[in-house]
Amino acid sequence: MLAIYKIMLCAQHNINLFCIYNIKLYIYIVKSINSKYPLLEKTSPEECTGSRINRVCRVINKIYRNHLKEIGITLSQLNILFAVGKNPNIYQADVAQFLKLEPSTLSRDLERLITKGYMIKGGYANKPNLNLTEKGYLYLEKIIPVWEQAKNEADDFIDREGVLSLNYLTKKL
Repeated sequence: MLAIYKIMLCAQHNINLFCIYNIKLYIYIVKSINSKYPLLEKTSPEECTGSRINRVCRVINKIYRNHLKEIGITLSQLNILFAVGKNPNIYQADVAQFLKLEPSTLSRDLERLITKGYMIKGGYANKPNLNLTEKGYLYLEKIIPVWEQAKNEADDFIDREGVLSLNYLTKKL
């Protein structure tokens, strides 16, 4: 990455690095930039954990989106259906905590799932619980084979070591 930056820098200043006389000019420019922005020079953004995880998430999410778009559901909504289907009468707050969802995201997705008739909300207004309807359970049964295809493609992409690493990381949550 740094090499590309240096080549771009030379191109910006019309420096031909193949010419021995321009090497001194190049060294002068690089040193002046380094001395002006020393933290930037020694920083490697491509090593940022957050950035790398976000890139991987975008690739994996795209795999799932490509499979689930045919069925008309997002991965976030599907995860909610799974959580509620596996845990009847689960509190809404527990779903948010387990899936690490912001309350507004959960509310928006729940509204869509309830409107489609896949889920019902019960209990108290300040502590609602969630359940799938029969339609919701049947919908999940229909989705699971497509979800399994997406999961297999994602697992193939990150390979066995990636899956093991992911299992390790999710246990830390």
